[in-house]
Amino acid sequence: MLAAARGKRRRRAAMSVGVLALASSTVAVQAQDGSKALKPVLVEEKRALLIGNADYTHSSKLVNTIPDVRALERVLREVGFDSVSREENLSMIEMARSLDEFAGSLGSRDLAFFYFSGHGLQVDGENYLLPVEFERSVASEVRYTTLAANRVRERLEGTGAEVRVMVLDACRNNPFGEGRSEAGGLAKMEVRAKGTLIAYAAGPGQLASDNPGGALGLYMTHLVPELQTASIELQGAFENVQARVLDASKGKQFPAIEDAIVGKVYLRGGPDDDGDDGVTITKDVAACNEHWGEVRGSEDPGEFEWYLQQCPEGTYSGLARTRLARLGRAAVRPPGTKEEAGIPPSHERAERRAGEQQEFDGMEFVWVPAGGFRVGSTGAGADSIERPVTRVRISQGYWLGKHEVTQSEWQAVMGTNPSNFYGCGRCPVENVSWDDAQGFIRQLNGRAGGSRYRLPTEAEWEYAVRAGTAGDRYGNLHAIAWSYSDSSGNRTHPVGQKGPNAWGLHDMLGNVWEWVQDWSGAYPGGSVTDPAGPATGSYRVHRGGSWYSYAHRCRSAYRRDGSPGDRNNALGFRLLRTE
Repeated sequence: MLAAARGKRRRRAAMSVGVLALASSTVAVQAQDGSKALKPVLVEEKRALLIGNADYTHSSKLVNTIPDVRALERVLREVGFDSVSREENLSMIEMARSLDEFAGSLGSRDLAFFYFSGHGLQVDGENYLLPVEFERSVASEVRYTTLAANRVRERLEGTGAEVRVMVLDACRNNPFGEGRSEAGGLAKMEVRAKGTLIAYAAGPGQLASDNPGGALGLYMTHLVPELQTASIELQGAFENVQARVLDASKGKQFPAIEDAIVGKVYLRGGPDDDGDDGVTITKDVAACNEHWGEVRGSEDPGEFEWYLQQCPEGTYSGLARTRLARLGRAAVRPPGTKEEAGIPPSHERAERRAGEQQEFDGMEFVWVPAGGFRVGSTGAGADSIERPVTRVRISQGYWLGKHEVTQSEWQAVMGTNPSNFYGCGRCPVENVSWDDAQGFIRQLNGRAGGSRYRLPTEAEWEYAVRAGTAGDRYGNLHAIAWSYSDSSGNRTHPVGQKGPNAWGLHDMLGNVWEWVQDWSGAYPGGSVTDPAGPATGSYRVHRGGSWYSYAHRCRSAYRRDGSPGDRNNALGFRLLRTE
């Protein structure tokens, strides 16, 4: 509340607490001439930032915001999003940093999807998303201690991304207790640019049910199945959710939509065969034609494999398969077929899903599937050694250690413990050289009877750390890594305490640097399959940053090298096991 000052009563700000919502005012945009179909918008990639806040320090904790954000991450990956960054229980600084990093990753032909679940409030016509440390104060200070919803909208619109979607599932109840909401309802957010859609979990003056008796919040309970349909038309999905939530809540919760997208947006599938054209959010015809122009003159089979991964049913997919056959490489099959390029039919029996976990020789491993990605970075903070960005195909899946090799695991195999931070069995082993890691692997393979264990190649390591993401990190640095930037306490920590990436791998960034198999060398550029680095060299690569690293070094693309005999208290490794 605003207090009186110098004998004059100050205007009391209208502080409304509840869902950041407004009256439903969906804009139905049609072509000027009804006889003309809307021109499809070309979208290159679909990227998402999902934030769920539950563990509020000074207001009521929420039950289903974290399950909601995790469920949405799964379904967006299922429908083919190129990058999904999930963040949980963020502070104000972390929310702002995550938004900036997300906006920086967007291209002008992308679809940007932003989701927030947690507490929210309105002050003087502005809506705000609350960080977990938020403490109610005078209304004039709220803008400095929360993330303004309009700031999110402006950042997304400022990127020039072709389509921007904001889903605000906040707040689940009154964070300040009953009777503390001011009168007047919540503010309407103005959609100022074509291509923006804002969906709200509830209407003005309403609360979005956290649905504590259910597995998900009320809104997410109905959004997830809509996004799992065979052909997903975005605006129609939100309208269906609107109707279902209204019915399930018996009229108490009426989701609202602000839509300024010209045409229809399809997250999966496309327009029906009745000529109802729209905005198809896939690797569309024009984009695939552009990809073909990049590879058509190549003699590298990896280039054509990359094209088929992007456009398995593109205009030139048949010709690409013919070129692969001529170059002596099996062709990538269209979606739904059993065979994948380079994977014999006999391997179908061992088909596995990403993130599947299994124990081998007393150690935990996670399955990393075959696939493609772009190694390196062209971001503003990228180092020259991270370029040129190179298209990479990983032709075979593999098992990767769920975390770095620990002191206990090293001691069980080698009978010694070289670690500087001795006496923490679940901490990663450190003070080991590349040569030491090879000795451990030889000993382990001798016990296991074979040669299945090795270090990952640099490409295998970066493919695994990214797990489908394309930004600097797979999550907020505080949530996923022990680093000097995150008060590591100047030492290692037990593995698995920080959040995993989408495939269930822990501590890929921070804690200790991880030796990989490769000699250090420049990326080749173009497109390659299963690269293993230079044949010879003086230095071996290690990746991921450590407890002693600043944020810049705790990035998916950051590269560092050292002599194979180097040892220090921030150097460790992670094992790869072949199928």
